[in-house]
Amino acid sequence: MKKSTIITIFIIYLASIVAVGFFGFKVKTIGEVMYIKTINLDVKCEDESAFVFREKKDKEKKYSKFGYNEYIMFVHFSKAQDIKVEENGEDVDKKQLVFSIIPSVTYLTGESPDAEGDSLVYTIMQEKVKTNKYAEVDKKGTLSVWSNKQSFTIKVAPKTTELYGSVAIIDVYFVKE
Repeated sequence: MKKSTIITIFIIYLASIVAVGFFGFKVKTIGEVMYIKTINLDVKCEDESAFVFREKKDKEKKYSKFGYNEYIMFVHFSKAQDIKVEENGEDVDKKQLVFSIIPSVTYLTGESPDAEGDSLVYTIMQEKVKTNKYAEVDKKGTLSVWSNKQSFTIKVAPKTTELYGSVAIIDVYFVKE
């Protein structure tokens, strides 16, 4: 290679470094997903006397080897409200309690206002409860209870990846009155 060609390549190289430094190209991440480290829960209801909600003590925990946050909820079904629902084309009287499960999420790398958080999935673990419509939890964390025939467990987990400790469990029991 000629000396003039090497000098020309070197000058272009230096000019590109100066141009990038001057214009300051920046990288912006779009649609970044923040992975969930822990989920802490709280429950609210219109009638606060309809339930007792607390974190489980160490000796009560079943999933401590997985690092799950575990909660216990005692429901007073006698506080249920009478509602009318349509079943098979006719109005039927039912009792219902509605609870809001409120998650507090800590992300793996810290919270970022620009990042979209990993969404949560709410699941009732007992199939009998779901198939007999004793209770239902929607994708926003609204729990509707229509019967006190069977206790159940709710699992709150990230949609994409379950990391150690990134799941919360609620055991729901009914108080006999």
